[in-house]
Amino acid sequence: MANAPPVPHSPARHRGHSVGLGRGATDPWPADPIVHRPVSAVGLPVNGGSLHRLRPATQRSLSTTSAAVAVPAPAPCPIGAFWGAPLLAREYERGTYKLVWTQTVSRQKWLTVKLSVIGAAAAVGGLALGLMISAWLSVFRGTTFPGVYPDRSFFELRGIVPAGWWLFSFMIGAAAGAVIRRTLPAMAVTIVLAVALLMSFNSARDYVYAAPDQLVVTTLPVSAAIPVGSSYVDSWWLDPQGNARSEVAVQRDTATTCPQIDPQVLPDSCLMGHGYRAVVLFQPPTRWWRYQLTEDAILLLASLLAGALIVAAGRSRKRSVRSTTSVTQLSVAAGPASF
Repeated sequence: MANAPPVPHSPARHRGHSVGLGRGATDPWPADPIVHRPVSAVGLPVNGGSLHRLRPATQRSLSTTSAAVAVPAPAPCPIGAFWGAPLLAREYERGTYKLVWTQTVSRQKWLTVKLSVIGAAAAVGGLALGLMISAWLSVFRGTTFPGVYPDRSFFELRGIVPAGWWLFSFMIGAAAGAVIRRTLPAMAVTIVLAVALLMSFNSARDYVYAAPDQLVVTTLPVSAAIPVGSSYVDSWWLDPQGNARSEVAVQRDTATTCPQIDPQVLPDSCLMGHGYRAVVLFQPPTRWWRYQLTEDAILLLASLLAGALIVAAGRSRKRSVRSTTSVTQLSVAAGPASF
């Protein structure tokens, strides 16, 4: 059912946002009145998952906070590009790797120390960022502000996940430098990979880490039937015969089934009154830490694989250096050719 067509106006823009968090929620500023705002997509909240609109001053404060929290979102990209990519690529460009590979300190020890120290610094920095943002957003607990636990907005910026992303980005940057051996191309490849992987994780997270729960809803609002704090994944309509309906089909059904609908009545309510049902996929709030630990485990494993690639690239380069050195020594020992 996950591939069924979406509900009209049931957009992917709500993906990962909390559904029903506003039910019974209170404003952290008691004097601020809470006003209900419209719902769409078979009762799903509009405007990023919020079921309520606070007074303008508070709304501006929340909007400013949301924008500020989003600023460090691309942080893994510069970590990989500026810390990871130049680490080995610069050694190859300058030729200093020849000296390193021929010292008494083993190549593996040199690589291990370099990667461990800087990788640990990256992980600690990411962890500090995640804890700081989590603490920052905790002051809005009790509201429908995106990012308030257990809502998964800004997921890659909160909790322990940033530590995994910063470490992983550093390692893929170092691996790119070890393979490409040119600083600027390695930096470019690192940024492209980091952005692509961030987007891929955001798209696949709700389906890969755990199969979303499914609920068939016959009354509005949908938030009343879903556990408070659940994150919306997808939704679609079923007609009275139980067939999934596309967005275009539902719009056509609405025009024929509810032609004289009262402007005060939501089209969704009219359709449900005629036997239509909404299927909603969601992730319950109890899976928050499962998601955090799963993503960090994946990123740690990927970091180890990147480290193995770095070691393999180093071995290949060391064999090349030894071969070149041996040829040079033989040429010197043989002396100039005589004719």
